[in-house]
Amino acid sequence: MMKLIVAFLCLVVSTAQHTRPMIPETFTSRIDVEFHDPSGTHFGEGIWDLDYENNMGIENYTLHEEGRERRVEVLQRYDMHVVYEINTYEPMHCSHREVTGHIDSVFGFLANATYRGQQEFRNRQYEVWGLAAAGFEVEVGVEEEEPNRPYFLRRRHAADESFYYFMMFNSTAPPAKDFMIPAECRESTLKKLFQ
Repeated sequence: MMKLIVAFLCLVVSTAQHTRPMIPETFTSRIDVEFHDPSGTHFGEGIWDLDYENNMGIENYTLHEEGRERRVEVLQRYDMHVVYEINTYEPMHCSHREVTGHIDSVFGFLANATYRGQQEFRNRQYEVWGLAAAGFEVEVGVEEEEPNRPYFLRRRHAADESFYYFMMFNSTAPPAKDFMIPAECRESTLKKLFQ
């Protein structure tokens, strides 16, 4: 019992010595991505923009796989109650699904996260904060001098892992043009309406 109390106090003291990140939910960013799943490892780059207040978000990147490029775009238009997804080589195909409620928070987990120490990534040391619950784990890496700017975000599930490295992160609202519905999605939506 005494060992448990000492371990808890060490965790509290360790967390108290580090500034808890307060990363904004509205941002524009340029990212490198890395995904690990049963089909293999996938690398790419693109953008991830979120306008939390206006209920819109977009992840748009290109994955480089064995000499081919795969376009991945997830346009979350909760303001219109729909999410559009493109995840294909060619020809371009768009699917969409209806949604309700508010767009998910990206960094809201930090309110309950614990400090996990320093971790090296790309030859730099980062302060890592994380949270694990129900088979899911999420971590963010920040610099000690700049705790409200994420450098990486890692999400782990039982069968896969997603890693986002923020090459650029700006806490300004993204331009409206970033949330325009792609042509493939406009066409597929119209076809579905008139079937």
